[in-house]
Formats: sequence, structure tokens, C-alpha cells
Amino acid sequence: MMKKMKLFWRRQDRIETEENKIGEGHYGNVYRYQEENGHQYAIKILIEEKRQSKEEKEERMRLFIAEKEIMKSINHEFIIKYFDSQSVQSKLGPNTIWIAMEYADAGTFERFIKDNKDNDDHPGFRQE
Repeated sequence: MMKKMKLFWRRQDRIETEENKIGEGHYGNVYRYQEENGHQYAIKILIEEKRQSKEEKEERMRLFIAEKEIMKSINHEFIIKYFDSQSVQSKLGPNTIWIAMEYADAGTFERFIKDNKDNDDHPGFRQE
């Protein structure tokens, strides 16, 4: 899989498009990427904030890397799978960090909570 992922990182021009953008978070944008064989990935890209101080940028990078390490260490059927990460020379800037992870088309966790906030019977809210 690592050889495959190395080829994948070279396809950034087909990833960073508005059409592929599926969300944005605290650190940056998330894009959907589909390979020719139909396999899909979600790509989270750390975007550097120009207005931040050097210390703020370093802290943001540290937290992003910590999130990546946590994702990498977890293997559970209900947690999005981590595949790879890379520092990429991107149109967003030098040394932009990308994380490739499992693509889940069920929407965001935030949307799930909002849609089911009054549904105590949903399996996701049951306490055993």
C-alpha cells in the first residue's frame, strides 16, 4: 500500500478542487478523492494561517500531528481509518501536511448528532 500511496500524493491537482471539497475543519479543508478503480479517500489538508504568530503556527502544527498520530494508533470498525500522511509541496504552500484517510459518505459526526438529538432509541446513543 505504501508504494500506491506514494503515487497518490503526486495527484494533488485532481484533489484540491472545489468540486472535491467535502468540508472544512479547525485545521483546514477536507477533500474527497476517487481513484480510477473506484476506491475513495478523504484528504485532510493543514492550511497555514498567514495572520498567526510563529508560536501559534507551531502549536497548530503540533496539534495536527498529534491528531494524525492518534488516528494512526486506532483500529476500530467505528473509527475512520488512517492510511498515510505526507508533507506536500502544494498550491496552498510549501510543506503543507496532508492526511489520507477512509472516506465515509454518511456525513459528519456533527450532522449525525443534530439529526438524531431527539432520538434516544438510535443505537449510537444507547448506553449499555
